[in-house]
Amino acid sequence: STLVAPGPVDTQMWDQIVATPDLAPMVKRLRMLQLIPMVNPKKLADDTVRAVKADRRHVRRPRRNFLTYWLSESPRRIFELLLKGVPFVAPGKKLPEK
Repeated sequence: STLVAPGPVDTQMWDQIVATPDLAPMVKRLRMLQLIPMVNPKKLADDTVRAVKADRRHVRRPRRNFLTYWLSESPRRIFELLLKGVPFVAPGKKLPEK
């Protein structure tokens, strides 16, 4: 499976978010810090199709937000590495015979 984690996508949905008065201070700050570059919807769709075909885990756009995604995901990735090769079995089921 492929997780798509886009930033703001240049669509009418994003326009509605920006127009919401309660979110205006957040949007203003993120724009000032240049943390919300717009993602082209066609490019996002193309990138997503390529990622699914290649069986990649993630599509992150914009790429410059990589550090944010990495920091939020690193604890789970570390946990996965620590448990690599450990079989997980649903309660009440048995491990398969070798």
